[in-house]
This record gives sequence, C-alpha cells and structure tokens, in this order.
Amino acid sequence: MNIHMHKPDWYKLGVRFDHLIHDPRFWVGIALAVLLGLMALGVIFGTPGGGTTRPHYFPVYPYGPMP
Repeated sequence: MNIHMHKPDWYKLGVRFDHLIHDPRFWVGIALAVLLGLMALGVIFGTPGGGTTRPHYFPVYPYGPMP
C-alpha cells in the first residue's frame, strides 16, 4: 500500500515499464511514429518552397476558368 499518495511507487513503475518495453506492439508503435515523422520531414524539406507547388501550365477552357 502506498502511504504517500503524492509520491510514485518506483517499483511498480519499473515493473510496468519493463512489461511495456517487452511488448512487441510497443516497438511497432515506436517504429510507426518514427516513420511517420520521417515522412513528414521529407515532405516539408523535400519540396521546393516548403511544401506548396503550383503547376507550370495554366489550364484553358473547358478544363479551367474562362479567360
């Protein structure tokens, strides 16, 4: 029983952390988060102008706005 409720029980936290890092789903989640972050950085830094591009052509009627 934890007498001091405002203090963490370090043994219980250590056991929970040990169970967490030995769960394969934890490492899959970490890997997916890292891949998502790398993809986001690739999109931000890999595109000229910081992410937004305009087409080099201007479509004409009927595929675009009327002049």
